[in-house]
Amino acid sequence: MYPPQHPPPHQRMQFVPPTSDFPAPLPQRRLNPQLDQSRYQPPLQPPSRPMQPPLNEPTINQHHPRPSTFFNHDLYQNQGFAFSPLHTTRANAAPTLRLMASVPSRWPTEPPCLPHHKVVYLKTHKTGSTTMGSIFNRYAFTRNLTVLVPHLGHFVNCRTLFNTKQITEGGGNHSKKGNWSFETGYDMLTNHARLDKKEMDKAFHNARYVTIIREPAAQWQSAFNYFEVWKSMPQSKAPMDLFLSQPKKYFAHVMSKKQYFKVSMHNEQLYDFGLEHNDTDDEEKVMNKIRELESVFDLVMITEYFDESLLLLQKLLCWRMEDVVYLKHGVRSANYRKKNNDSLADKIREWNKADLMLYNHFNETFWRKVLEYGPSFSQDLVNLKNMLSDTFDMCMNKTRVLKTDRRAEKFSKNKNAPKICDRLNMGDPQYTNIFKRRMKVQKIPLYHNKGENSCH
Repeated sequence: MYPPQHPPPHQRMQFVPPTSDFPAPLPQRRLNPQLDQSRYQPPLQPPSRPMQPPLNEPTINQHHPRPSTFFNHDLYQNQGFAFSPLHTTRANAAPTLRLMASVPSRWPTEPPCLPHHKVVYLKTHKTGSTTMGSIFNRYAFTRNLTVLVPHLGHFVNCRTLFNTKQITEGGGNHSKKGNWSFETGYDMLTNHARLDKKEMDKAFHNARYVTIIREPAAQWQSAFNYFEVWKSMPQSKAPMDLFLSQPKKYFAHVMSKKQYFKVSMHNEQLYDFGLEHNDTDDEEKVMNKIRELESVFDLVMITEYFDESLLLLQKLLCWRMEDVVYLKHGVRSANYRKKNNDSLADKIREWNKADLMLYNHFNETFWRKVLEYGPSFSQDLVNLKNMLSDTFDMCMNKTRVLKTDRRAEKFSKNKNAPKICDRLNMGDPQYTNIFKRRMKVQKIPLYHNKGENSCH
């Protein structure tokens, strides 16, 4: 049952990663785990109104309890087998099963699975998607996977739907060069792109489709502040309140200043999923799109439950827990985070009613997936948070905050931090440039976005 009613005290599990990037585990110490039961209680039905999101972007909780020992890790090592939770490679699957049969263990006895490398990650705006994207980028980077990236900037497309014709344009028919072909396809998509599954399936074969959404009031406020919409508004001490006092009027006003505000200031999340802006006020078309999305996506993650989402992602893709470890990316600095009062939040939701319908629907399906995960969910979540806390301590100096720009609030890196910290800190533009160089060397075509090198 999730969550457990009375979690017992445990010793911290020694984690021995399969790669050399991670340092040796810290010494064991006994802690008294106390889960916040109210946070993890899944709703039995969709909430009548969306939950209030946290003020900050997803963070690493550094005060969670340490997990128990699910299996005799020393025995696995002594036998020469590398074993990691929820992950077995083709080479070690059979011996691992034989060993598990002879060793008492609390680990689930489900058949081992193989990691799934083909993923279409539909990156949405102002949803914590940059942090999530860094997880996919790091996974693709360390395994030398083929990633479809744009030839300009780090946005595949934001104004038009994904179109495979733009893969073969620019300097000839790129699909004929090298050994690449559409039959081969790509392994991953991690940059911003507007959804068109029929077209994407031509380039990504047998891929898992995943995305992330955010509570609309928090998402819209984040976009309003990040894109500095107030600069296009009449002068006011409370520009957001002014906008929401007559949203249609001021929506037209800011659109006349910047055309991109047509997208970012009204139901932006559904627009990312391929619904045209003029259709977001048509309830029937919105519901049809939501039903379509349910058939498209294998997993819709929720920003407000970021770490819980990662557990579902890990299980869906049969990845190791260390594969979904992250450091925060693209978090607004404190000066750009403002608290919504209930009245203002209600106005935002009313203005973004289509995104609210989207969120309420997938918030319900999310908790169904949590229940389907099984009784180990609570303990697995503790394990993940423990690993996130150790990773943060390993990589970052908590006493020094670097003031960069309106988007990012970053801690400085620890001296002598292992190289995995550099990979965890790398952002979307850096990974995109690396993938571009790799694809060009291998003569794999890029996505020619026709100068659409910015979504803003």
